[in-house]
Amino acid sequence: SSWFLVWFPLLVSVIMTIDTAQAPPAKKAKTENGHAHGFPSPEQLKDDLAAAHRVLARWGMDELIWNHISARTAPGSQDFWITPGDRFWKRMQPEHLVCSSSNETADVLHGAFYQAREDIMAVVHCHAPAIEAVSCLEGGLQFISQTSALLYDRVAYHDWEGLSLDRAEGPRIAARVQAVPRCNTLIMRNHGSATFGRTVGEAVVLTFYLNRACEVQLKAAGSTGKVSTPSTKLFEHAASQYGAMDVRPGAIDGNPGCEWPAMREWLREEEEAEGSSASLLAELKGLREEVKGLRGLLPK
Repeated sequence: SSWFLVWFPLLVSVIMTIDTAQAPPAKKAKTENGHAHGFPSPEQLKDDLAAAHRVLARWGMDELIWNHISARTAPGSQDFWITPGDRFWKRMQPEHLVCSSSNETADVLHGAFYQAREDIMAVVHCHAPAIEAVSCLEGGLQFISQTSALLYDRVAYHDWEGLSLDRAEGPRIAARVQAVPRCNTLIMRNHGSATFGRTVGEAVVLTFYLNRACEVQLKAAGSTGKVSTPSTKLFEHAASQYGAMDVRPGAIDGNPGCEWPAMREWLREEEEAEGSSASLLAELKGLREEVKGLRGLLPK
């Protein structure tokens, strides 16, 4: 009987802990890109921006504490929230974002992007391996796949000038962006890329597709078969199809689209699952310590 009195409550506690960890997360009210139609509040904007860091980090598109994602603080403003440059993207939270990065390169580059066009509201700059590899190729991005059609005739190039610490480089970067009508991507040769969005979601989704197009190009180039290249006319047609509202990337004109909300939902589920696992491990560790303490009470 003493055995039962000692172990039964402990057993019940373990079972309840496991059941709680396995229970599906409570459903949250569905929102559109985290905010209502129109420009988001500062809190909502920073929440999207922090989430963008964590999403791209989970896809291996971060680089320690470097690279940066930003968003204008308000339409027409030259001020922007940006990566602080002092922590991993996976750990980025809204309160970590700053108006002036501790990384001078971030301010030089993003200042130039926002000077280039008023409709650029968010920017993702990254050195994802596939993108950086393509940036090192003389021919740059090759339009050979359906995914690349989203970027067709919208990619600008800027030659590498070393670390972007000189503000004099800013106007040259802006001029490159302005030279390509409706430019949504800048490939920075031997460096990386920047994608431009009217929302944080659009900039992130464009980075995803740019990275996928670069991966496809590199895999096709490494195959033994001859690459089939569609005609210019076909790519022009496909690019116009991507302009339709239901297939535009990210959130545009008050319409959240489907990709960015889906990314946010996936991120929430991933982080909640990790939190549940961590809580369960902590609870089990505590129970183990309790068991150790109870050993002395067990009958010999």
